[in-house]
Amino acid sequence: MSDFLSIISLLPGGYRSFFLDAFPSIHPPLNNPLPPPLPPAMARILYAVDIYLNGEEGEQQPLYSLHTLQFIETYEYTPHPLTGPRIFKFVLVHSKGMMNFIKVKKEGCEEYLKQKLTFSCMAIDPRGRKRAAGSLFTSGCKAVSAEPVTLGVMVVFESVLPVPAGLSNFYTEMIKCRVVVTCCWKGDKEDKCFVNFVYFTMKDMNGKPLVDRHGAAIILNAIQNGERRGRTT
Repeated sequence: MSDFLSIISLLPGGYRSFFLDAFPSIHPPLNNPLPPPLPPAMARILYAVDIYLNGEEGEQQPLYSLHTLQFIETYEYTPHPLTGPRIFKFVLVHSKGMMNFIKVKKEGCEEYLKQKLTFSCMAIDPRGRKRAAGSLFTSGCKAVSAEPVTLGVMVVFESVLPVPAGLSNFYTEMIKCRVVVTCCWKGDKEDKCFVNFVYFTMKDMNGKPLVDRHGAAIILNAIQNGERRGRTT
């Protein structure tokens, strides 16, 4: 926690990254098209996540917030012939994450959550020289789909990132970041809707999953070198 707070204190305005428009978004193309430098043997990425439910009068009700750290081994290796390479995937949960219960009617909840649920995610490179940070999902990102699952609703959010030149032979020019948020109800009470699961994956535009070390390289390269757009008013 102390490392995270010390990093946040160095960022613009002292805001936590997921406080709406306090931080710039990541937008292609990259300012630096050169291949990214070789990452360390172990990459670390800090994520700061906020999930809100927009009320009937436009007010944002916080449903879920967390910060968590992902470790990814970045060295080259020969994958096992039966299991293949390790795929980029990460469960965005933390035992100290903030979770609220909000009233959501079960009837018609899929379309309601698709329209009302918003997701934002900030990625931070704690090892970068400038402690680089950028929004993987900008504040207020709307869902692209919502469908029923066992005991709840699966809501999907998507964004895109550019592939640096060093990985252009492996994937399409852009890759898709995909986050699945599963909302459930505690018991039969409609006033007890909560976020149960948040799952982050990456694929290229042909549906090819990213190898974990490639996903780390793309995120780190994007937040260090990506074109930035500042706050808007």
